[in-house]
Amino acid sequence: MADKHVHQHVHQQPLHFHRSDLLTVALPVWRTRFVQLLFLAGFLGLAARAAWIQLLGQDFYASQGDRRVHAEAPVAARRGQIQDRHGTVLASSVPRASGQGFQRRYPDGEIVAAVVGFTDVDHRGQEGAERSFDPELAGTDGLRAVIQDRLGRAIADAPETVGAVDGRDVRLTLDARIQLLAFRRIKDAVDGHAAKSGSVVVLDARTGDILAMANYPSFDPNERRHWRQDQLRNRAASDAFEPGSVAKPITMATALDLGRVRPETVFDTGPGHLRFEGATISDVGCFGVLTAEGVIEKSSNVGMTLLSRSLSAEEMWQRFRGLGFGERALDEVPGVAVGRVRPWARWKPIEQATMSYGYGFSTSLLGIARAYTAFAGDGAVRPLRLRVSTPARAPVPVYSAKTAAQIRRMLWLAAGGARDASFDADDAIGGKSGTVRKLEGRAYVIGKYRSLFVGMAPISRPRLIVATLIDESTEGGYYGGQIAAPVSREVLREALRLQGIAIPAS
Repeated sequence: MADKHVHQHVHQQPLHFHRSDLLTVALPVWRTRFVQLLFLAGFLGLAARAAWIQLLGQDFYASQGDRRVHAEAPVAARRGQIQDRHGTVLASSVPRASGQGFQRRYPDGEIVAAVVGFTDVDHRGQEGAERSFDPELAGTDGLRAVIQDRLGRAIADAPETVGAVDGRDVRLTLDARIQLLAFRRIKDAVDGHAAKSGSVVVLDARTGDILAMANYPSFDPNERRHWRQDQLRNRAASDAFEPGSVAKPITMATALDLGRVRPETVFDTGPGHLRFEGATISDVGCFGVLTAEGVIEKSSNVGMTLLSRSLSAEEMWQRFRGLGFGERALDEVPGVAVGRVRPWARWKPIEQATMSYGYGFSTSLLGIARAYTAFAGDGAVRPLRLRVSTPARAPVPVYSAKTAAQIRRMLWLAAGGARDASFDADDAIGGKSGTVRKLEGRAYVIGKYRSLFVGMAPISRPRLIVATLIDESTEGGYYGGQIAAPVSREVLREALRLQGIAIPAS
């Protein structure tokens, strides 16, 4: 009962609150007005800012907003195709599996890789035709508008802003069929003779068009991870060397053209060696007395040395230069060797003698093939061409048509033609072999040779010229007639068969 009484007593007591003195003090009027002005100024500032954004700054803020949701992305132009003379595709650009840009593809892989070349990851031409004709092939990229999220990721496409302009196709003078057979033949020869490398050049003898330019070992431009630097260059065009005996017809033609000798002029090559200016010049055998035709047929160094005495250094130098030695054989391909022919005024007698049979100056396989165009026609050398649309340049006269015909007969004899047979046969091959000691630094290396053969057919009215080089054969011999001649002959026969001309095996 006592607890209940206490509880009721507590609830009956009145509640008292403490009154603060601050609540009873009235604020000054100026302070109230000041607070009101602050609120009013704030509202006016917000209104002015809103008006600025909505009216005067609308374009700026709209553009800033667009920049955060709209962007421009590149539209890749399709790189032009590289085709052979018949329209066969040698290089093309195909869409990537993602629906973003293109990937460069090379259908023939290693067969034509050194000539066609390749591009880098940004589709810029790096070697070969890809580099030479990059301005035409490349095209111009476009731009497209995209809508992106706040993280910058494209979430939708808008219409193109600037359309891409695709690159133009480039058609080469190559014949893909002849390129294939040339590559197969040089590959078989390099592998069969355990050689270091090999090259083949096939020219249209009448126009100077390059129909094939094959190198082995090669590389697959579709498989970059397997590339080796030494395989990327176009050795047929970029490697300069002393041509050796394949240059003998050039000196002989000079002497014939100047009237210093006739095909029947005789030279006594003696026991097969000659002491000249303190040096010994030797033949591979003892040939005795030879006619001028016989000097080429037997490839006599002694005979060529005796012949060179009838010529001045300047006369030889002028014909070398007229054939293009000492300059690039082709302007359309990067890295073409210039070669070297020293000024004639600095030649010593022994140097003139060695130059008469192909030592002491240098050129490329492409350069020696070009020189032989003078013998295939009317004595004028044909400028070479790799692109069909490149304007043909006028031939450069070097020898008379009569001299060219005389040299063709010598080439026919050197290639095995019978002296008592008719030279007018339309199914014969003519050519000249060469076996060149390799120069490394300032010394010739024992046991290292370049094997060469330059052939043309049909020899009475040549349509094709085939030049073959095999470097450092180590099995099955090393003479040009053994190693390089079979390649040139097979390529000539098969290529002419494609053109409807039959050349029997020999």
